[in-house]
Amino acid sequence: MTWWFASQICGTLFDLAGKQADKAKLEARMGEANFWDNPDKAKQTIAQLKPLNNILKPYEDLDKTKEDMVVMAEFAGEDASSLGSPVPS
Repeated sequence: MTWWFASQICGTLFDLAGKQADKAKLEARMGEANFWDNPDKAKQTIAQLKPLNNILKPYEDLDKTKEDMVVMAEFAGEDASSLGSPVPS
């Protein structure tokens, strides 16, 4: 198996943007007023959404943690700059 072929397979497996788009479509469908009018179709939609949530949740948690760390680093930088220069010995 060549690296290009393996990359194409992994791109399909880890198509994060595609999975996020699919999730958004399913959630929009669930938000429609007539969603529960057809319970069988509603259950199918929910069944499609569950595995997407299981795949995407760790990525969403990781992204949130990254954002929190960036903010903490910015606060730490501001705190350090407010101290001024170190006291000479």
